Amino acid sequence: QQQQRTNNNNLLPLIDDCSELDHTRRVAIATSHGFDYDEEQGVQSILDALTPHEKQHMSDENMPLRHYRADKGNLPQAIRKIKATIQWRQDFNVEDIKRCFRDRNNP
Repeated sequence: QQQQRTNNNNLLPLIDDCSELDHTRRVAIATSHGFDYDEEQGVQSILDALTPHEKQHMSDENMPLRHYRADKGNLPQAIRKIKATIQWRQDFNVEDIKRCFRDRNNP
């Protein structure tokens, strides 16, 4: 479900979440923020910016796409955020926590 908020002037609603938008709307939003929007190229650029170690610690193969969409085509920001997210997952041992729950539910 899309989340909306109003800008500081209470003029037009701003869309905060691009996850459920059609491609045309995503392109329009990215363009309005001054970014080109090409999902295939954006995802590849994010993957190219990650080390092999970082790629191993992604939550799933769609993680780069989610970050690209969430940052509305802002590639430097998407790269910075996915790297921070991967580091956070490592720092807090997210995979160990998930494995613990899987093991507990499947004795």
